[in-house]
Amino acid sequence: MNRSIIKFIFFFLFFATYVNAQIKVIWLINPSFEDYPRPGITPSGWDNCGDEKFPEETPPDIHPTPDQLFGVKQKAVHESTYMAMVVRENKTWESVGQTLSQPMMANQCYIFRIKLSQSLAYKSFIKDKEQEGEKDFTEPIVLRIWGGEKGCEKGELLAISPRIKNEEWLNYTFKFTPKNNYKNIVLEAYRARGGLVFPNGNILLDHASPLVPFDCDSEKSVMAEFDWSPYELSLNNLKTANDLRWYVASQGFHLHFGANGEFSNLGKKNIQRIAAAMSQFPNQKLLFYIDGKKKFKHNKYVKKVKTQLDLEELSESQYEVRKMKSKDYEKGWILKGNGFYITVETID
Repeated sequence: MNRSIIKFIFFFLFFATYVNAQIKVIWLINPSFEDYPRPGITPSGWDNCGDEKFPEETPPDIHPTPDQLFGVKQKAVHESTYMAMVVRENKTWESVGQTLSQPMMANQCYIFRIKLSQSLAYKSFIKDKEQEGEKDFTEPIVLRIWGGEKGCEKGELLAISPRIKNEEWLNYTFKFTPKNNYKNIVLEAYRARGGLVFPNGNILLDHASPLVPFDCDSEKSVMAEFDWSPYELSLNNLKTANDLRWYVASQGFHLHFGANGEFSNLGKKNIQRIAAAMSQFPNQKLLFYIDGKKKFKHNKYVKKVKTQLDLEELSESQYEVRKMKSKDYEKGWILKGNGFYITVETID
């Protein structure tokens, strides 16, 4: 065989293997829409995608509020809060989006799950001089999922839910295959397909899963049989060291240092959950190493992380926080990026 052809085949196989190795679970930032409950505020980690198209309208709302704002009474199904979005009869609607930790890959199959429900009572106002007064927002609407290149761009419609008219929280599972690579995801409330008018409707969202790649040639039953357990662990059901590693990775992914070197309130909650999880496994140790080029940032961030872990009363024997060393990069990190590396090891 021609040597150039052999080289080409070798390169192709290497490249295919490399690309496949890069296709990983895509964790969302704040997938449970946690934030202080209040109206007209997009949850931390998400962008208000209705702002550019409908600048006069308010963003989505964070529930449940103590006074059951708008008549919404549902409790969160995961953590403390959830998000509500609406469609309005004045032909406006709400949506949110975020930049993904890594792009969705073209022609790669993904499975995604989110808990959805509808509030049977939802009263609000419409900014329309001809339609003044309080309105009922109780018509069933749908969730649309988009992939895009930047910001809140809607490049490709990836999935549409059925009409959401269940008051109880239900899991909705979606399987989709993007035609192109997409850096962003958008979750959009919209009128049901075939509707002639825009209704006043609401949809509630909680506990979104990661985007999980899987073999496109799998049986159709993959949506029913897919094992979600590694991706939806909570503090109350961590049973093995592997469970702990998954949980720490999912919480650590949402951490980032602000411009002033401080953690956000959401970031502090993530540290709190990591510490609580580690305390359940006294024979496991958290390694949290800071990566960066400037020495003063190393020292500042190391101090911030240590202080936060101390506040959570995690035993000093169960964590090590310091700057990265050259030999550290060879470790089996479960999470890297955002200026730090994280893993969990068994204490000898």
